Amino acid sequence: MARRLVVRLGVPHPLAPKPAEDDVLQTVITERRAHVRQPLRTSAALILPDGRLMLARTLDIGAEGAAIVADVDPGHASVLTVKIRLPVRPAGSRLFQARGQVIASVLTGREDGFRLSLKFDALGVNASRALAGYLARDPVAGLSFVRW
Repeated sequence: MARRLVVRLGVPHPLAPKPAEDDVLQTVITERRAHVRQPLRTSAALILPDGRLMLARTLDIGAEGAAIVADVDPGHASVLTVKIRLPVRPAGSRLFQARGQVIASVLTGREDGFRLSLKFDALGVNASRALAGYLARDPVAGLSFVRW
């Protein structure tokens, strides 16, 4: 039989029974992402599995994936191609193109659409260079430093 402990502001109620050793829960906080993501607010093109083109906008991007907002839900586990123009220093852009899988899709009013979490497949040389150039930018100055 499960016990219910009443907790107010993190303090157990004085009349609540003491938990047994095996009832004590331990909280472990882990970071889900192995790589840091950088904010990126720009337009993107998504090519769906059936070949249809869908316009979207990005929220952030990292070495393993991106957060994108789209008007239509492509479906969980869909594999699609994403095309994004990444800003680079001093005042240009590079095309980033990669295949990715939708690992989460949530309809959100805050973003006014479906917030998609994409996990990139293996990146090609050009995509890796474009992404490395964007991620290596100086966040304070807002500039991109391309290193390779």
